[in-house]
Amino acid sequence: MKAAVAAIIGLLGAACSQTSTSELEFRRVELPGFSLLLPNGEVTASSKTPAAGEHKLKLETSLVDHLRHDVAINGGVSVSWGAGSSTHEEWQRDYLPLYVSSLAQSVPGSRILDQGKIDENSWYAVIGTDRAPLAIGVLRCDPSFEVEVSYAHYHSLQPQLRDLKKILRSVRCAVTEKNLAPLIASTRLPAKFGAVSASNPQSYRSLDGEYLGLNFSAGNPASNRKTYLVVVNAVIEHTYNVKVDTSQIQEVALPTGSQSEPAVLLRVDVPPDKGRIYVGLVYCERDDLSVVSIWSAPEVSDPLALERLGQVDCPGAPSAPSPPFEPMVQAACEAGDKVACEVRENPM
Repeated sequence: MKAAVAAIIGLLGAACSQTSTSELEFRRVELPGFSLLLPNGEVTASSKTPAAGEHKLKLETSLVDHLRHDVAINGGVSVSWGAGSSTHEEWQRDYLPLYVSSLAQSVPGSRILDQGKIDENSWYAVIGTDRAPLAIGVLRCDPSFEVEVSYAHYHSLQPQLRDLKKILRSVRCAVTEKNLAPLIASTRLPAKFGAVSASNPQSYRSLDGEYLGLNFSAGNPASNRKTYLVVVNAVIEHTYNVKVDTSQIQEVALPTGSQSEPAVLLRVDVPPDKGRIYVGLVYCERDDLSVVSIWSAPEVSDPLALERLGQVDCPGAPSAPSPPFEPMVQAACEAGDKVACEVRENPM
C-alpha cells in the first residue's frame, strides 16, 4: 500500500472544502535522499526514515483569497518516498486506477482529468472532478528510489498542474545507501512457512496453503479510521477486481496486550466467492511507518488471523526469518505431502 493512497484521501477532503492564494511562495526543503521546492505551509507530519517516509503540509488561505482566486481554503501537499520504484507503465497500470478508485468513493464522478510525462523518470496525473482536481506526480531518483507528490490547492486544473510540475522539476536527488536499503519487517512465523523468492514486498506461504504478504506505508494511515477503510476498500477492489461494500469490512477487536505496537485488524468478505481475507496494520512509532499485512488461508478465523498478526512486527524487533519456500514445498511434496503438492502447483 503506497503512502500516497492514504495521503490522497486526506488531501481530497481538504480540496473539497475549498483552496489558497493565487501565487504561493516556495522554499527548498531537505528530506532524506533529496530536496525540493515546496510552498510555505504548516508541517503536519514529517518522517525522517530514509527508506520510507512522508512529509505533509497544510496550506491555508483567507476567505477573501478563496473568493478572489478560487483556491481551496484547506489545501495540502504530501511528499512520500521509498526504496523501490515503478516504471511509468507499471504506475499507470497498478497505482493510478487505485488512486482514482479511492477518490471515487469520496467524490463520485472522479476520473483522470489529465496525465503525461515530463521525462523518462518523471510523470504526473490529475484526477478528481473539474472542481476538485488532485495532482499527483512521480520522480524516480534511482531505479530503486522514488519520490511521489500529491498536491491539492486550486479548484481548476491548470494552476494545480503548473505548481506540481514546478515541484517535480525542482527535485534534487542525493540518494544514499540508507535510502536504498530495503525495509524488512520482523516475523516469527511457524516452521511450515517459507519466504517466496524474489518477492517484493515480503510474502510468505505455508505448506498447507496460507498466504501472508507484507508491505510498508509511511506514517499511520489507520489513525483516521474512516479514511483507512476507504483506502482498504479501494485496494481490495483493485486487487480482486470486485466491488466491496463497506458492510463487508469489519474491525476485529484486539485482545489487550496482544501487540507490542499499536495495531488494527480488518476482516474483509470478498464477493462473490473469493472467501475472506484479513488486512492488518502495525504502527511503528519509532520510525513513523506502518507494516501492512494481507493474510488468507483455506480455513480462516479471527483467532488465527490475530495469531498471525501477532507474528508480524516492526523492523529491528526480534525476528525468526523463514527459509525459502520453493525448496521447502518441493521436499514436502516429494515426501508424499499431497496438500503441499497442490500448493506447489498453484502459485499465488
